Amino acid sequence: MSHIFLSHVEEDLEAVQEIARGLEASGHTTWYRERDVLPGTSYLLQITRAIEDSDAIVLIASENAFPSSQVTKEVVGAFERDIPFFPVLIGILLRSLKSASPSGATLLGALQ
Repeated sequence: MSHIFLSHVEEDLEAVQEIARGLEASGHTTWYRERDVLPGTSYLLQITRAIEDSDAIVLIASENAFPSSQVTKEVVGAFERDIPFFPVLIGILLRSLKSASPSGATLLGALQ
């Protein structure tokens, strides 16, 4: 099966854990920062490697996510590497995504 990177903000951790459990129960492996970053090495380097090693990115798209420069960097990193990514909308409608923030509009453009 595939290795999936979960891009999110800390406020959405509960949803991330639930999605990870479902994906792992289906035979996929997942990576997310709170569980998988190891002490002693730059977490930014670890995130970059995890994205590079992923077969897909799941973007937890919420109003909390779009002000996050880290989420934007993760999605752009996936886009630049031609790694497919899939949004999971939490508490936000697709039509609202465009106006959530400039980052939201940029991410929506990348999804298209």
